[in-house]
Amino acid sequence: MFSSLSADKISRYASDQLIPLLSLVEGVKEIRLEGSEESEWVIEYNVDKMLASNITKEDIRAAVNTYGLDESLSEVNYNEDIISLKLGQAQQSSLSHMLVKSDSIFNYYLDDVATVFRKPKERKSIYRINGRSNVRIQCIPEKNANHLVTAGLLKDKIEDAREKLPPGYDLLLENDQTEYLREELRKIRLRSLLSLSLLLLFVIIIYRKLSYTIIIITSLLVNLGLAVIAYNVMDVNINLYALAAITISFGILIDNALVILHHIRHYQNLSIFPALISATLTTIASLIVIFFLPELWRENLEEFARVIMINLSISLLVSFLFVPALQYRWERREEQQALVENKNLKAFSFWESLFSKIKQYRRWVIVASIWAFGLPVFLIPSEIEGLSWYNHTIGSETYQEDIKPWVEKILGGSFRFFYRYVYERGSFRNNEETILYANVRLPDGSTLEQLDQLCAMVESYLSQYLPHQVKNYILNISNGERASFRITFVDQNDYYFPFVLKNRLTSMAVNLGGATWNIYGVGKGFSNGSFSRPPQFSVKMRGYNLPELRTISSAFAELLESHPRIKEVDTDGNLDWYSREKYAFHFDYDKRAMIASGFELGDLYGVIQNVNPLREFVGYSSENVPIRMISDNSMLKGFWNLNNEVISKDSSQLSLSGISSVERLKLPSSLHKENQQYLLLLKWEYTGSARFGYKYLDECIEKFRPTLPLGYELEKLQNRFFQEEAKKQYGLLGLVIVLIFMICAVHFESFRTAISIVLMIPISFIGIFLTFYLFDFTFDQGGYTSFILVSGITVNSMILIWSDYNRLSVKHGRSVAIYTKAFSGKITPILLTIFSTILGLTPFLMFGDQEPFWFSLAVGAMGGLFFSVFAVCLIMPAFVKFSRS
Repeated sequence: MFSSLSADKISRYASDQLIPLLSLVEGVKEIRLEGSEESEWVIEYNVDKMLASNITKEDIRAAVNTYGLDESLSEVNYNEDIISLKLGQAQQSSLSHMLVKSDSIFNYYLDDVATVFRKPKERKSIYRINGRSNVRIQCIPEKNANHLVTAGLLKDKIEDAREKLPPGYDLLLENDQTEYLREELRKIRLRSLLSLSLLLLFVIIIYRKLSYTIIIITSLLVNLGLAVIAYNVMDVNINLYALAAITISFGILIDNALVILHHIRHYQNLSIFPALISATLTTIASLIVIFFLPELWRENLEEFARVIMINLSISLLVSFLFVPALQYRWERREEQQALVENKNLKAFSFWESLFSKIKQYRRWVIVASIWAFGLPVFLIPSEIEGLSWYNHTIGSETYQEDIKPWVEKILGGSFRFFYRYVYERGSFRNNEETILYANVRLPDGSTLEQLDQLCAMVESYLSQYLPHQVKNYILNISNGERASFRITFVDQNDYYFPFVLKNRLTSMAVNLGGATWNIYGVGKGFSNGSFSRPPQFSVKMRGYNLPELRTISSAFAELLESHPRIKEVDTDGNLDWYSREKYAFHFDYDKRAMIASGFELGDLYGVIQNVNPLREFVGYSSENVPIRMISDNSMLKGFWNLNNEVISKDSSQLSLSGISSVERLKLPSSLHKENQQYLLLLKWEYTGSARFGYKYLDECIEKFRPTLPLGYELEKLQNRFFQEEAKKQYGLLGLVIVLIFMICAVHFESFRTAISIVLMIPISFIGIFLTFYLFDFTFDQGGYTSFILVSGITVNSMILIWSDYNRLSVKHGRSVAIYTKAFSGKITPILLTIFSTILGLTPFLMFGDQEPFWFSLAVGAMGGLFFSVFAVCLIMPAFVKFSRS
């Protein structure tokens, strides 16, 4: 809200008129008003003049408290009305000439010892948008509200309020978070239309028959209709990930319909349905592990997984009940029988000959598959403590420097390429609006004005990019030590300029100096903080009695400090990672020397208060405006001046340097409790290797833990959060394989068959490894999700072929010819389903590698599915058990 009036009047109008109107909008949780600047009266007194006039601050305080006070005198009857008579209220302009003290000779007025003026209140924080200080009205929606609907209702209310604004007032929409949602919805609509168009064109080209095209389209519509009902019943939160999952599901939804159609055309029965159930269950099982991912990943992927799982379940029912009914109604029996008798004998002979060769050289095929995937020799540690034979062989200098590089290159395979050049450069990326962040910190004790001056230089630099490239830059200064910038961009499809601006801000931060900068959001983050310090260690202690807990922590600190490489242990560290240690100046004095000199503690306190840079509250004016006072030289005196100050009382004088001292001390951190136990954090630095530091810590904990009383605990903290989370999420891929193995074992009633099918999963991963490595695509959580998706979809092909092979081998034996017949009968629907899934993913390549999650998911899944075709045709026969005849 803008106006030519003062900010406090603007905020008063917004509070009284606009906020009550907006708070009635459905879906609005909170409305914040920021940027208002209220004013106050400031009495800036001169200490020397007050001493000369024998006036104290208490005299000024007492005078202010009686200033402008309404006092009732009497009541009179005038024309039958009772009128109250009160003492006349002083005018605001007379505040400076207020009587403070009088004696038998002089009257002392406030302007004799002080200057009175009106100033804005001291700011505790600063919030600016595009460098302008205005009154800002922030509307915060409820968590489960439809943000698009809520934003639309708010805009309607604001337009109604705009017409009723007083002259000189205006409203400007400075930031709308729903603009990004609308842009993402536009992308999803475009991807959905393109995906549907490609899939329908694919079906028309393959079948070249109207009835089959209508069956596929109708089954897809029925799938989507039933899925919408299921979303509502199961309370699925339809966010951007859920909508995109529907688009991805288009290709998967018609897979089961394609398999059923092809099977009925050739066999006129539904014997394939058990295999279809198992194949669908493997895909659903692979998605279940998403619910066990770390919270940062699970937050968005939960709805993504739920949508695909619902769609797959419904597609199974539609394929079993709806598709056969349509096909039997529209297809004549004669046409189906003719299709069965039409076989491609040349293709059959080719596959049979190929599978015979694979059977002959099956060991070489298996070895080649393992070599192509790779052995994790590059993950073998260079040293294992306690194993001398290992350290003298694999850990030797000869092996590590001369042999190991060649062993890794020869045996590492595609897994080594992926791990070294893709995975280690991967990161978590948000599928959100492109935002550049810049955080700045000044040393302890810095003022808000100092940090504001620094940030104003950055704002001035950013203003040149408005409004064509930078949409908004928001500055938030929370105190004199910490500030943050949030920069948004006009064109979300321009992936070049955010990197350019980040590099330019980095150069500016380096040149400014004196502050710690962290710039991140696009590309590799920048920080000019010092990281060349020794390894830092920490231990968390818990207990029900705080004094006893402090005693125990001090005892453990003494044990740690007995090591010569540990200088000092801080027994009161900050438990919050974002908190900084606070320090204060401790003023110590000699009480006996002060009393002997004829001075009291109050005299000392008055001197300290005169150097207080903060305004001291004393009262309110008649207009309810705060009145504060401050010394006129408070900003000029430092602690050296204070320590050498000479105070006077009557005829006596005393130098503070003789009776006092000033020392900088660390303040206690905040108290924390967990399950009714107090928490303390011990922190220290170990001058040396972190490995030996942890070894020494483990020895101390093992020695000290038995001495802990009942109810007290000791916990070692290690900065390995992200490593543990990475191990957890990739360990879940093992859970995917176990679940698929269990489903296959139940379906085939054979561990050997289940193992053979499961082994195709890591072989399909080779396609993902090579896709990211060869094309240098960015790997993020979408790439990880592609592993999960490929794990479930890849085995579908094997299940269908192996089920048909088992069915035929009951009568004809387990020969290459029978396997070739099963393969020939299912390879067509398998290829159709794989390519339909790939086509469904193609629209997600539209916006390039800079698109988080979706691009890496699409290229990873497409690479894995393409390679799964190679695995089905050339590698899986090596794992099939054939009879010797």
